[in-house]
Amino acid sequence: MTTSNSLTTWEIFLQEATAIFVAKNTDYDSRFTRALIQYQAERGPEAARTIWAWEVEKKLDRCRTWIKRGELLVKDEGVRNSVIDLFNYSVQYLIFRNYLGYGRDPFSQLNEEGFHYQAAKLSPAEWIGFLIDKGLIKEDEAQLRRLILTEMLGPREVVSG
Repeated sequence: MTTSNSLTTWEIFLQEATAIFVAKNTDYDSRFTRALIQYQAERGPEAARTIWAWEVEKKLDRCRTWIKRGELLVKDEGVRNSVIDLFNYSVQYLIFRNYLGYGRDPFSQLNEEGFHYQAAKLSPAEWIGFLIDKGLIKEDEAQLRRLILTEMLGPREVVSG
């Protein structure tokens, strides 16, 4: 068994994000994925993308506020919470897209193992690239990219990497 001392900061981030996903997905009874499925069925793929983008953009805006002001007024949820949330929404969105694209049930992957598998398929830089490709992070937002990477990898990895 791997001890926490031998885990990379990225692996620790993945474990934390996965645990939060499992808890929230249980509490909300898979509401996010159910909404993606419902709105895609009713209004098409762009409606599902809009739901995902809305949730991620709220979290990105919170990170932008931190960069701009250096503080957040809601003290019990910090930047790390926002990064984990935007990451978790993005992982769920990819599970949704990938599984529906192959005619499979995305709910089959909404568990600890399925979520962690999808989350670990991309590197932190690739996850940020995904958000850039989808137009949620602009190319000129270097501080935002650095902030997200720092939460995912830790400050030493970002500086050296």
